[in-house]
Amino acid sequence: MTPTRRAIAFWLIRVAIAVILVLVLQAWQGPDPILWYLAAGYAVLSAVTTAILIRRNG
Repeated sequence: MTPTRRAIAFWLIRVAIAVILVLVLQAWQGPDPILWYLAAGYAVLSAVTTAILIRRNG
């Protein structure tokens, strides 16, 4: 597995964990759209960080 694919796979795992946490919190506390915005913001920030790392080390 290339370092680029490993970084992308790790990013997908992190985003999946964020989505699972949002689903668990919504099941526990009730629907809250702000949680989805936070998860989306985390996904974007994480994607930018991953892209920077890939570009710098690639």
